[in-house]
This record gives sequence, C-alpha cells and structure tokens, in this order.
Amino acid sequence: MRPVILAGLTTLLAVIVAPMLVAAAPETPVAHRVGTIQVGSDPIGVAVNSRTQAVYVTNAVSNTVSVINEVTKAVTATITVGQFPFGVAVDPSTDTIYVANESSGSVSVIDGGTNPSPPR
Repeated sequence: MRPVILAGLTTLLAVIVAPMLVAAAPETPVAHRVGTIQVGSDPIGVAVNSRTQAVYVTNAVSNTVSVINEVTKAVTATITVGQFPFGVAVDPSTDTIYVANESSGSVSVIDGGTNPSPPR
C-alpha cells in the first residue's frame, strides 16, 4: 500500500511545485553590445570620471592607460604608466586618476585636466 501513496504524493508534488518553479523564474534582461573600442594589450581595469565623461582603461601588457571620450567613443590619449597596470580609480572632484601598477609596485597619478577629454 505504501508504494501507491508515495506515487500519489510524488505526482501531487509535481503538479503543484513544477508550475511554481516555472512561474518564479525571473525574466532576464537582454543586453546588446553597441560597439567596440580598440585599446592597448590586455585591458583589465576601467574607471569613469562622471564629471568629465572620460573613461580610463588600464592595459596590463602594454603598460598604458587608454583615455576614451565617452561621448565620441574614441581613444583620445594613451598614457604610459608602470608595469602591469591593474586597478584604476578616479577622483572626479580633482580630476585625478590613480593607477595601481602590480609588477612595478607603484601607483601612477595622472592629472586628467592635462589629457584630452570631452568638453565639460
């Protein structure tokens, strides 16, 4: 008698739970790529200055930072920094960019005001 009860419960659970699992699955928004910008070798870090709309990309193998104009989506400057630049941060209030150079054990400090960027 037990196999019949167990089979009945399994069927009941399948009928009740399965639709709940399907209904509970959230819709995943679809993102679309709008373009590609060529930068240096092995881009690894990105930071955006929300005030100037400049984007800074660290290129680990080329030991550079690419400056991108967020409006035109074009590289406006390439700045040489220390070895294997990894992390990048921007202080929008001073327009200063800080780049952590992993292999050289240093931080490069860049004055964003001296590099081409979008009009403010």
